[in-house]
Amino acid sequence: MRRIVRALVPFTLLLMSACDPGITIRQTLSRAESAATPGVVVQVGTSHPFIGESSYAPVVTVTNSSNSLITITAAELVIPGSTYANKPRRTASYPLAVPPGKSDTLDIWFEVNSGVKKAFRVPAELRVHYTSGDKDQIAHATLVGEPLNTQAP
Repeated sequence: MRRIVRALVPFTLLLMSACDPGITIRQTLSRAESAATPGVVVQVGTSHPFIGESSYAPVVTVTNSSNSLITITAAELVIPGSTYANKPRRTASYPLAVPPGKSDTLDIWFEVNSGVKKAFRVPAELRVHYTSGDKDQIAHATLVGEPLNTQAP
């Protein structure tokens, strides 16, 4: 019986070491970001992808607290050295009109070439492009990658 247990322990440890643990990607909020776009707020939900994943698809909500209609035209993920265009899962996701005082959830999907662990070693920026009246504008959210924390909301 001891021989069987001794043989199974290394095998079990090998299987456990081959697991692909996750990371936590969450939004930070700087005063500069909140002051830069007082009428449009971008909220990015915390996610816990596996470190080897190349897709990043957080829940992103945009709130229009301005007095005029905004039309969201695009989103992009900017990581130092790379910019990734949003690849929405549904056709006709954009443009998306958000009336004053309302919120809407965006269709977001990014394919990150280097994998999420490597991409989020440094802070990244999610940019939401929108028009208000006849002006093109951008709302920002800063994202950071951290060790896995499943307690984070």
